[in-house]
Amino acid sequence: MKRIVSLAAIVLTLTMALSLAACGEEPGTNENTENGQNQTSSNETGKTVDLAALRTQFVTDYSLTDVLEVETEGLNNLYGITEDMVKNSASFSASSGAAFAQEVVMVEAVDESLPPLG
Repeated sequence: MKRIVSLAAIVLTLTMALSLAACGEEPGTNENTENGQNQTSSNETGKTVDLAALRTQFVTDYSLTDVLEVETEGLNNLYGITEDMVKNSASFSASSGAAFAQEVVMVEAVDESLPPLG
């Protein structure tokens, strides 16, 4: 019996160690951490994402119901993000039958020099 418990403990320890090792950053990524903020390398400058299409994809892929879109004007009341900080946004709250609503906030900032929020 002691051998089975010891073997189970070893297997669980190895599983936990391997799962933590899988969360590490891969070498060669284009993000640098500087002063606690993620800085994107210059070769990604100019890329844009259609946030409205991404929002639609979220709702479709995750079968979300009762979707309530949050307009750019509403971001200030909820998150302290003012309209002059936002170039584009697509935010929403929705439910998927769970007790708690899912909330997704996607914002494209006007300028990268704006201070971090929160």
